[in-house]
Amino acid sequence: GCAPFAYLLWVELMKYSSKSPKWINRDRFVLSNGHACALQYTMLHLAGYKVTADDLSQFRQLGSITPGHPECFLTDGEY
Repeated sequence: GCAPFAYLLWVELMKYSSKSPKWINRDRFVLSNGHACALQYTMLHLAGYKVTADDLSQFRQLGSITPGHPECFLTDGEY
């Protein structure tokens, strides 16, 4: 899977701030495959963004901030 690759990017290379998710100079983690978005939500959670373990358990549920495919501006830290 992509988890080791994502970990390396988020921990060693990417510049971001979970306290300022709209920071203009932040790096963006872009996935072209929506099926891997669970990884994106997990990395946001681990990086301290406002994505809780409960949010992760609601993955792909109607009204959740963790839909099956990332939606711009719905989840803190996306886009």
